[in-house]
Amino acid sequence: LLDGTTPSAESYDWNNGQAVTAQWEISQPGWYWVAATTGGCTGVDSVFISMTDPPVVDLGQDLLLCEGASVVIAPEVPGATLVWHDGSTAPTWIATSSAEVWVMVTVGPCMVSDTVLVTFNELPAPDLGPDQALCEAGPIVLDPGVANADSYDWNNGQASTPLLEASSSGWYWVTVTVDGCTGTDSVRVDFHPLPTVDLGSNIVRCVSDTVHLSVPDEEGVDHLWHDGSTGSTWTGWSSAEVWVQVTNGPCSSEAAVSVIFEECVPVVEVPNVFTPNGDGENALFTPIRIVGVASMQVDVFNRWGQLVFTSTSPNFGWNGRTIGGSEVPDGTYFWTLRYAALNGEDGTQQGSVTLLR
Repeated sequence: LLDGTTPSAESYDWNNGQAVTAQWEISQPGWYWVAATTGGCTGVDSVFISMTDPPVVDLGQDLLLCEGASVVIAPEVPGATLVWHDGSTAPTWIATSSAEVWVMVTVGPCMVSDTVLVTFNELPAPDLGPDQALCEAGPIVLDPGVANADSYDWNNGQASTPLLEASSSGWYWVTVTVDGCTGTDSVRVDFHPLPTVDLGSNIVRCVSDTVHLSVPDEEGVDHLWHDGSTGSTWTGWSSAEVWVQVTNGPCSSEAAVSVIFEECVPVVEVPNVFTPNGDGENALFTPIRIVGVASMQVDVFNRWGQLVFTSTSPNFGWNGRTIGGSEVPDGTYFWTLRYAALNGEDGTQQGSVTLLR
């Protein structure tokens, strides 16, 4: 809008030959002038109007980035003066956190602006836990602890599920993706075989003997005996409840055995009367004392020489019944006992026992 208003002017003549008002609205570049007349006197003024195209600025589409990334926003308007939303005036702005970014671009008399929304998503943080050392009873379930992720990629190249069963030793890792952002974690899983240990059955030896016990001596395996020793063998000269614990990584097994040292002169003492009458007292014909015997056989006969009881157990017990299970009458019964002693000698004993009900 060109304004040639002059006080008390009687007429206005613009260079287009048409406008006769004090003001003229123009839309094209070029020279413009006006003549204003007052009391027969005329004054003239002119002006040159130039048109400048407004700058074009485009910050692009809104951005969705992952935490830890950055992006350079560059309007690329030659010769422009820039003012960013934070007051800075650099030709570019680097986004490292979520923000509504705008820029005001000025070229000559023209000023334009544009805005872009920059959003940073958190990185997923899968956590497979500490390294695992387990007994061979696997498998173990690995859980990254990120629910409802867009994808799960395990290092076996096959599993794409939130959970993975690990059944062999090795490294396992997973990449979890949420909203285009990924996080990775790994864990070492080692399965150790459960040690096998066996000390055998209880041991009875003569006082002058020595007992040697041993367990497999394998690399990486630790041993602990009842007396605090840590070797793979144990030697004893006195009676003891012997146990050993064998440990392989987190896995351990135990075994125990009774070691008894006795005088090897064989002694077998049996009662001469017993009363199997149901009162629970003195109800069996059984050894009162037995020493130095490795094995034995006892046979009991009635007065007619008929066998009514036999046993090969050192801790035998006759309840007053026949081999077929029938009660025998009160009376005197005869027994014979044959044994093998711990010192290698064999022996026999015989006697009688009275049965009373």
